[in-house]
Amino acid sequence: MGFRRKHELKQRKETLGLGLIGCGSIAQESHLPAIRQIASAKLVAVTDADPPRAKAVANQFTSAHVCDNYNELLDVEEVDAVDICTPTKFHSEIAVAAANAGKHVLCEKPIALRLEEADRMIKACAENHVKLMIGHSRRFIPRYSMAKRLIKEGRLGRPLWALQISRRHMTAPGWYFDPAMTYGPIAEVGIHDADLLRWFLDDDVVEVQGTARRRTPTSHLYDQVFAALRFKKGSVGSLEVGYVLPKGYAQYTTLEIMGSKAFVTATDNHMNVMLMGVDGGVTYPLAYRDLLTVNSIYMSEIATFVDSVINDRVPPVTGQEGRAALEIILAVLRSIERAEPVRLPL
Repeated sequence: MGFRRKHELKQRKETLGLGLIGCGSIAQESHLPAIRQIASAKLVAVTDADPPRAKAVANQFTSAHVCDNYNELLDVEEVDAVDICTPTKFHSEIAVAAANAGKHVLCEKPIALRLEEADRMIKACAENHVKLMIGHSRRFIPRYSMAKRLIKEGRLGRPLWALQISRRHMTAPGWYFDPAMTYGPIAEVGIHDADLLRWFLDDDVVEVQGTARRRTPTSHLYDQVFAALRFKKGSVGSLEVGYVLPKGYAQYTTLEIMGSKAFVTATDNHMNVMLMGVDGGVTYPLAYRDLLTVNSIYMSEIATFVDSVINDRVPPVTGQEGRAALEIILAVLRSIERAEPVRLPL
């Protein structure tokens, strides 16, 4: 049976066999609980750099194979698509290998560390006729999808200005601050903000101006980044991402969009029904959990990816869109280094 014929048969399957590559926190807290609830998805293989962790995950799914590495996972016949949940450094290498093996690709954000790597992923998936979707999960959060709908319906008028803020606790979350793995919070969290601003305004960024701070002079990566963005159609936007909050305060995001007719805002803290005062400050116990670990958000994301494969539809967050968000982040970092505005495309 030829590759294309075999590929077409895979697309018509009622259940998509998923191979999970990377079994860390994002996989265990978000992807795996979501996959459990998707009738059209079945986890059939897992792998991780930490073999005991991969085995522990597989034990939760009795039919899942445990593979020593991702190449072994790609050889599993039942794997129709991979879900890449590794640190960013490894995204491109794995995605290209998966595409060459005829597997569809769902890849956590950011798409990659460099535009050249993103281009290789996009090209490999196109040449092998497999889907590529980047996991910009915030598009699936109800308040964000509602804001997008309001804009699309014209209820805000012409979008003029948008702001997106993401604030986290000061504690460094492992490899997010490892310069060998990533560019830091601006890449791992700020990439969401860049993607959302492009999505809301339905436009490309043509210029950025960035500034940043490090917590200590010896820090390798920025703890807090600010960026002003100018869009092709004349709108402007700004983003802030920072690991700056005391532990006693809720981690949160804030969105504001100004249109020629109306204004919309959505902030985590304003949307919670619970508040608790403790010695360390005020906490909103639902805020961070609602943002990142509510299964429905990732269930919507992964179910949409599965549907795009089974029914041969274009994924809602394509490789090109993931690349565009990465280009904004790289331009912001270049602007910070040069202390001057940077034009896009790079």
